[in-house]
Amino acid sequence: PEATPLIVERLSASKGQGVRSGEILCTLSDYSSLYIEGKAFEQDAPAIGEIAANGWPIEANIPGVASQENLVDLKLAFVANAVDTQSRTLSFFINLPNKMLRDEKTPEGQRFVTWKYRVGQRLEVRIPVEFWEQQIVLPVDAAVKEGADWFVFQQNGDHFDRVAVHVKYRDQRFVVI
Repeated sequence: PEATPLIVERLSASKGQGVRSGEILCTLSDYSSLYIEGKAFEQDAPAIGEIAANGWPIEANIPGVASQENLVDLKLAFVANAVDTQSRTLSFFINLPNKMLRDEKTPEGQRFVTWKYRVGQRLEVRIPVEFWEQQIVLPVDAAVKEGADWFVFQQNGDHFDRVAVHVKYRDQRFVVI
């Protein structure tokens, strides 16, 4: 397989310039694998530690012009050893494998590489904090609230039956019954 291209971030020397041994010529970056940096409140440190210990999958949502892109089955890489004294948050880092979108060369031999995910790009991270067994997870619109009761509609032949359910958790995307 072909080696991953390195991107020249900063060129410290110019053409024809003499340099001494050990002097920095340029700074190179490898964008094939990035980290998502998340921030958790100090009191959430035990939950972050449990995610690391159990290897639970993490999701990220990247807002786009037309719709959101959902990244699933991401893994926690590591957790910072200190809480930021200013913001009182704990940084954690998630592996984000990157994809090359464009790799072209001009007739002069100059290469242009474009990566799907970029450094500094903003996104929303969804991390699990609890694990429930034998529960049903549905899209949030699948459960209907009427007064204090919740219902789902279950198909029964050519019609739907209204079934009362107990909602254990609900957010913008999912409902757990």
